[in-house]
Amino acid sequence: QSYSCLTGKSLLSLPDGSNVVLHNGASLSYDNSFSRNNRTVSLDGEAYFDVSKDTENTFTVNVDDIDIIVYGTTFNVLEDNESVVVSLVEGSVDVMTNAGIRCALKPGYSAIFDKQTGNLVDQKDDVAFAACWAQERLTFTQASLGEVCRYLSKWYGVEIVVADALKLSCSYTFTIREESLD
Repeated sequence: QSYSCLTGKSLLSLPDGSNVVLHNGASLSYDNSFSRNNRTVSLDGEAYFDVSKDTENTFTVNVDDIDIIVYGTTFNVLEDNESVVVSLVEGSVDVMTNAGIRCALKPGYSAIFDKQTGNLVDQKDDVAFAACWAQERLTFTQASLGEVCRYLSKWYGVEIVVADALKLSCSYTFTIREESLD
């Protein structure tokens, strides 16, 4: 099976009960043998995973030269030309390179794989921001224009540039759900 998200975001429910949200331009594929005992998918692009818990059967995401090994958790994966970034929201995952380098992530941390060097590092990160685009809504409470534009850029998958002098000039309180960028 193969699924692609050409615009916006697309929600997929997998046969094992796991859910995946694909971001604009992402694609996900898995063999017809995908089942509770064989939970392996391949990703190109960005996706948010909510994997159903199964302590006996791992769920594996193949992205370029790394495998993300999961038992049941929520995390975001962003793959582009330079790197793969795995941001853990809940649970635990192991990230392993083809060269055998392994990183065990804790919630609130990201693993960054550099495609050019093959290096894999983990660091404390803003995982809520990394996964914000996949949520049902985005809520701001007294947020600065700079912060609002940072999140809206991620939410809509566009670049929003704000002059430094304006970034802290105003604060905003609002919620968006399915509104278009226009």
